[in-house]
Amino acid sequence: MILAVSLGILSAVATIFAALLQRSWSDSRIRMPRHESIKFRDMHESASFSVQDVAKILDLTESSADDPQRNPGTAILSDSYLIRRESDKGNGMVFRYASRGNIEGRCASHTGNHSIASYESTHFPVAKVISVPLPDLAVSSTTRITNEMTFTGAFDGAEEEDFCTHIERPIRSLTIFVFFPQGKPCRLASGEFRIGERSPYKPVNGSDRPLIVENGRLLYWRVVPKTGTWLHVDATYRLGWAWGRTGAD
Repeated sequence: MILAVSLGILSAVATIFAALLQRSWSDSRIRMPRHESIKFRDMHESASFSVQDVAKILDLTESSADDPQRNPGTAILSDSYLIRRESDKGNGMVFRYASRGNIEGRCASHTGNHSIASYESTHFPVAKVISVPLPDLAVSSTTRITNEMTFTGAFDGAEEEDFCTHIERPIRSLTIFVFFPQGKPCRLASGEFRIGERSPYKPVNGSDRPLIVENGRLLYWRVVPKTGTWLHVDATYRLGWAWGRTGAD
């Protein structure tokens, strides 16, 4: 069932990506919002890149640990970005990941041309950064960067958990898929957002809410701008869920 669902999802995602890419060509002259340059060591974006879409696939099928202190669960995140170069100032992309559990990762799309290192986070005990040089990407050209991150002990909440995404650069759309363990399906889901770190989270209502499908085996959330072309830079989107073991377990 997971394979069939995955193939269906990937087909839908491919269709979305193609449509977004076509749209990006047609309105490429739309100005990007101002934002701070993201950098780490000698890698700097310098406001030279936009993201046409982001797809995050979080696999929690191995994260349901009975005793998380002795045997923490494992979650795998496939984090994919369709990048467009807008100017030639920046030399590459910088991706930051933070968690209360352990993090390991790599760039699956640029396996021989990336680096991973630790950095200090003000909110989480463990933080990693992946840097991907893009010296050969011409202005107005696109490329896809996909990172694969493994989290250990990060999503072991017995009844509730959440997954947060911070918008650090101009992004047109965000799509999140979460796969759940067979014996611990998603029962309730909520979507929230805030602008800036000090603002309170606001709930997402109506048709913009996350969608639970496949009897709780899959959680889907599609985020697009309410107005304008871009998601708000410095926004944080939080996908929360309640999950629990089935009677058969």
